[in-house]
Amino acid sequence: MHAWRAGRIPRSWSWFAAFALSWLACTHRSGEAPGGFPSGVTRPRLASPIDWSYPPETTAPVAGALNVRCVITEEGRAEECQVSKYIPELDRWVIAKLEGASFVPATYRGMPVRSSYLFDLRFDVPEAPGRWRPPLDPSQIDACKGTKAQGCMAAALGLLSPDGGTREVDRASRLLGAACAAGLPAACRRLDESFQAPRLLDDVSPPPASGFAGAEGDIVCWISAMGHAHDCRGPGSAPAGWFIERLPGARFAPAIFEGEPFETEYVVRFSFRRY
Repeated sequence: MHAWRAGRIPRSWSWFAAFALSWLACTHRSGEAPGGFPSGVTRPRLASPIDWSYPPETTAPVAGALNVRCVITEEGRAEECQVSKYIPELDRWVIAKLEGASFVPATYRGMPVRSSYLFDLRFDVPEAPGRWRPPLDPSQIDACKGTKAQGCMAAALGLLSPDGGTREVDRASRLLGAACAAGLPAACRRLDESFQAPRLLDDVSPPPASGFAGAEGDIVCWISAMGHAHDCRGPGSAPAGWFIERLPGARFAPAIFEGEPFETEYVVRFSFRRY
C-alpha cells in the first residue's frame, strides 16, 4: 500500500493535483460525467455501489436534498465529511454510509492523490407498499367468474403450497386476482395479506422541450425478481415509446410474496402532466 501513496509524487505535482481536484469537487456533482478535467487528472469514484435505501431507523419520513463534502484519501477512504446542505434526521446516517464505503481515489498522472469531493444526494419518502391486483386478460377473468371463483382460489393455494416441486407464484397471483375480480373476498384478502406490488423507484422525467407535456398512459412490463423491467409494451405514441426505452434502465422494487421476490407483470402509469 505504501508504494502507492501520494508521497511518491513530487511536491510541485501534489500541489497542482490538490488544487485541480479541489476545483473539480466544487464544479462536478456526484455521478456527473468527467468532462472538462485538466490533463492527467481523474476524479474519485465509488469502488462499489452504496445502498441508499431509505433508512428504517428515522423517526419520521423526511425528504429533500443533502450535500456532503468529504476528503477521499489516497487509500480510497472518505474522511473529514462535512454537511453543507442539511437534512437533520439523515446527516449522521449519510456520513456513516460514505465513511464506510470504498472509493477509487483521484489520480494525477496515474498516481493516487488526496482530494475533496462534493456528494449531492436526494432522498424521497418511499411509498407504502400498495395493494396489488395483477394484470389480467379477459380469458383469465372469464375462467373465474361466478361459481368458478372458489375453484380458482383453491387452484391458486395449491400452486403456492405444492406437494413437491416449485411454487408458481405469478400464476397463483393471477388466479387470486381473477377470483377477487369475480367478487370473492377471501381471494382479495389473500392478495392484500401476502403480496406486495412492484414499485418504480426512479423518477423517469422527459427531456426538456420534448413536447410530452400532458401525455399519459399505461405501460405493461415484466419486472424480474431482481427489480429489472423487460419486455415492456404499451401505446404506439412517441411519449410511450420514449418511456418504454428507459424503463429497462430504471430501478424497481420487485413483487413480493411472503417476503420472497418473484417475477410478474406490472402496469406502470406514465404521466407528463406536471412538465
